[in-house]
Amino acid sequence: MPFDFDTLRAIALAATALAATAWLADRRRIRRRDPDAVGWMPWTAVFFFPPLS
Repeated sequence: MPFDFDTLRAIALAATALAATAWLADRRRIRRRDPDAVGWMPWTAVFFFPPLS
């Protein structure tokens, strides 16, 4: 199934936005003031293992 340029660009922009969001959230998690205030989202896993579909 061939993709046109606009479809591939949209997929790349969505993947880049997801990676940037995960990176910023992971950075925020690492720098939090209260180490016992854990979140529920595994941002490191989201950053390194994006969905393949």
